[in-house]
Amino acid sequence: MPRHPRCSPLFLAPVFAAFLSAALSMANTAHAQTESELAEARRWFSEAVAQAEQGEHEAAAANFRRVLLVRDSAPVRYNLALSLYELNQLREADENVQLLLEAPDTPPRVRADAADLRLHIEEIGGRLTLSVDGAEAGTYDLQLDGRSVPSRDMNRPLRVRVGTHVAIVLRGDEELASDTVEVEQGADASLTLNTGVPSPEEVAAAAAAAAAAEAPVEEEDDDRSVFATWQFWTVVAAVAIVGVTIGVVASQSGDEDRRDEIIEGNFEPGVIRF
Repeated sequence: MPRHPRCSPLFLAPVFAAFLSAALSMANTAHAQTESELAEARRWFSEAVAQAEQGEHEAAAANFRRVLLVRDSAPVRYNLALSLYELNQLREADENVQLLLEAPDTPPRVRADAADLRLHIEEIGGRLTLSVDGAEAGTYDLQLDGRSVPSRDMNRPLRVRVGTHVAIVLRGDEELASDTVEVEQGADASLTLNTGVPSPEEVAAAAAAAAAAEAPVEEEDDDRSVFATWQFWTVVAAVAIVGVTIGVVASQSGDEDRRDEIIEGNFEPGVIRF
């Protein structure tokens, strides 16, 4: 990894010392740090600068973060971004650079170095947008290259180094999904991981469909049943009337053959049509 050409952490040591001296004048304000807290912050800062110069950027970043908890200082935040850059943690490095560029009170010298560091981040990296389908937000842990990705970083471009990256979705010790993505220099890439877990909307839709399937079938309207019964008994009555009429005709006729012909003619083929 090439070192940042314009500035090393050591140049900021006197700047930070001056900043802490000015902070002592704020001791009577509501949120001022105590002298012991400021002294501890000075010690952490000195350790962080020495560690960064020795290439111990993991330890340096940890100490710079401790200093920021005591006092949020532009020089300290820049040094943290620089150590993160050296650690290939471009996402967090870029976040700190962005804060420096957006803050109106960032000193001009620090702002210029932050802008220069942003150019170096862009030279060795690209942007990656991560999203997760299925599992509800807050029920899983998304990790990129072994580091958790906060929910605020979902669905937006993140600065990452060039090369192959591994994303994993975990729920406890269970791996729900995993995939790899290749990021090219200065390019945008995206990766969506499907956990296979139904989303809340899908669960609600499935429950509604199941409830609809289990709903009892509506019985036929009672009026329709009565009407159907009326039709049936009308047919029966008509058959009875025809039968009586035929009987009367047959009894009035003395010809047995004629009577049989009339009966046969009226009942064959055995279906009454109106």
